[in-house]
Amino acid sequence: MPQTAHQQPTLHYEQVRQKSPLVTALSDFWRAFRKNKPALAGTVIVVFFIFVAIFAGFLAPQGINDQNMNSPAAAVLCPLVWNG
Repeated sequence: MPQTAHQQPTLHYEQVRQKSPLVTALSDFWRAFRKNKPALAGTVIVVFFIFVAIFAGFLAPQGINDQNMNSPAAAVLCPLVWNG
């Protein structure tokens, strides 16, 4: 429907809403960052390592000094000089 001179154009909510500079800057950053595939891969790797560090106690509940060097598996896995 063509508009006449006395009619105001209708505006949608998205056109009227003002965005803050922070929201605009973050959305611009995310748009550019999403296109950079090596940066996304590096972020996933870093987040994975942080996750492993936070939950290390659950992933490996034994301590560093809780080794059983007298087991048959330890004799196979350790070199002879380590067995004493």
